[in-house]
Amino acid sequence: MPSLPLNSPTLLAQTTLTPGVWLLFGLLIVLALVGGIIIFAVRRRVLDDRDENSEAHSGFMGSLDQMLRKGEITQEEYDRTKRRVVERTLENLEKKKAAERDDGQPPRS
Repeated sequence: MPSLPLNSPTLLAQTTLTPGVWLLFGLLIVLALVGGIIIFAVRRRVLDDRDENSEAHSGFMGSLDQMLRKGEITQEEYDRTKRRVVERTLENLEKKKAAERDDGQPPRS
């Protein structure tokens, strides 16, 4: 195996990075960090909005509950409407169960 003279540069010493390359590496790292922070902030905002609005957007009963809390409807109106919704829901469930028993198949919506 041939030996290298002591004064000859090695391959590692020959491959030095220029300042332009270091600048590109620095920019790439900064860009990755900024992108990560932006993604984190957007995800956090979306998930927080979803949690806050889940009660408010829980359907008709959620909006009815909000109306009661804001004073837009009375407790009597709330109770009457809630009772009607529950009765209609139970009627629809009974109709679906009866249709399933008659057909042996679930009803088509």
